[in-house]
Amino acid sequence: MESFSGTEHELAYAMEELYANDGRDFNPKMQYPPSMLQNFGKDYALHAQGIYYRRRFSENLVARAEIFANHSRNNETWYKSEYAWEADAWSDVFRPMRDDPCLAIDKHDYMTTIPDVDPILYKPIPGKSSFVKRTPDATFGLATFTESDSELPQWTSELLWERLEQLMLHPKYGLVTDPSRLDISLAFPFMVYEAKGWSGDCRVARRQACSAAAYYLDMLDEMARQPGPVGSPRAYQTRTSHNYQVFALTSFGAYWHLLVGYRRPRLAMEHAGVPELSENVYVFQKLWSGHVTNKEKAYQLLDLIDQIHLWAITDYRTFILEHLRPWHKLCQDNYLLEWDSIYDTRDEKKRKRTNSETEDLNAPAWVRDMNEQSRRKFQSLAKLSLENCLNEDRLIKGKAVSLYQAENPWFCMMDGCTTPTLNSDAEFLNHLVLSHDMDARSIANITRDLKKDYIMEGIRARQKQGIMATGRLCPPPLKHLVFGGGDDENETHFAFEEVFVYDRMRSGYQKGSKLESDDLNANNS
Repeated sequence: MESFSGTEHELAYAMEELYANDGRDFNPKMQYPPSMLQNFGKDYALHAQGIYYRRRFSENLVARAEIFANHSRNNETWYKSEYAWEADAWSDVFRPMRDDPCLAIDKHDYMTTIPDVDPILYKPIPGKSSFVKRTPDATFGLATFTESDSELPQWTSELLWERLEQLMLHPKYGLVTDPSRLDISLAFPFMVYEAKGWSGDCRVARRQACSAAAYYLDMLDEMARQPGPVGSPRAYQTRTSHNYQVFALTSFGAYWHLLVGYRRPRLAMEHAGVPELSENVYVFQKLWSGHVTNKEKAYQLLDLIDQIHLWAITDYRTFILEHLRPWHKLCQDNYLLEWDSIYDTRDEKKRKRTNSETEDLNAPAWVRDMNEQSRRKFQSLAKLSLENCLNEDRLIKGKAVSLYQAENPWFCMMDGCTTPTLNSDAEFLNHLVLSHDMDARSIANITRDLKKDYIMEGIRARQKQGIMATGRLCPPPLKHLVFGGGDDENETHFAFEEVFVYDRMRSGYQKGSKLESDDLNANNS
């Protein structure tokens, strides 16, 4: 062994150089001088056996670290604003996670209830709380999907936004899957990031990140328990369901901190049972901190972020999917049966199965804490979701395969027709005969096509529920139907053999405007 002297940094550098022992790979075509063989020959012998030591995990990571360190030094030298630090974090640190289709990253809101605090004593005021909306600089969660994404390899039915929305809207359970509550685009966050420039306060970044992470831990705790009303005492689904965690990442200029947080009940030594204190505590421990103007520190941070990335798309995602399955099964079996209102579908209630503009649906308990605008939006989403489920239930049970049993309004757009909404298929066909002089053959063709359309919808609905054994893929559209896009994604425009064009609006969807003449010609062509 060699003898070293110098500062701690110099000793560490010399030790790393000796440990790597040159670090160059053996080249069998090269004639090495005796001095190199004496110093590095034993490592070359291992190389011949296929045993290599790599000081760096990947050359790509080294290059990223160098760019990250250079940007940090530049921002620090010229006292850049908080925006510059945040922009470099997105490009230099979070880009691989941003490009991963399994993950969703955004400047994403979260809404939660926090106790009011005495402005002088900083103690919680018993019985008083506020519903707040906050927006961290970056929130990292799982990506959600739609049915049209089923071709993607990372697609999974557990993360379909329609199913996650139903879990949130369920009147008795109300499982929050997205921290913004009324938007299902980012599910179950696992990391939060807060940035502050030199003019800010690093403690503010820590408090903001830890507050958001604490709410995300509450979301995971509710999901990991047996399905039931949110906030009620329930057992965990498995013996290891409580093993969840959330990361908090902060930056103050070029100084970064990485924390990991977990949730547990408050202990007696932590004053458990005191009324103004929470029942649970959220412990955040530092995993790493460093000044990333140094390439070595930048490399360490990027290496840790890449490890969190790998954990998020493997262990964490699997944990979420496994614990969501019981929730989805319960919701699918009881979604229509749990509405105790004019929308109730139980036979003994004898209720009308149609939407109402005036009556409100029952809502989970946490909806009461929201402001009036958010409550109205919740009611709108709930009514639309329930109506869609009722329509799908009719299709599955075969109650909408007949032309005259379908209850869908129509808009006629032939020759600039201004007739108001036609509330049934029979009324629409009668309108075509009386107002547009359509002959019997055309009416018969339309009747046949509509009946096939209803049958196809029933097949798709049953396949979606797994009732049929023909697989997930739906049959291709009928060749004589031309599907064209409207202004609204829920509109469907049909062109029947260039005879006429009409716009059929499904029940529960927002009504659209009639086609202009140019659009009509385009559809006919």
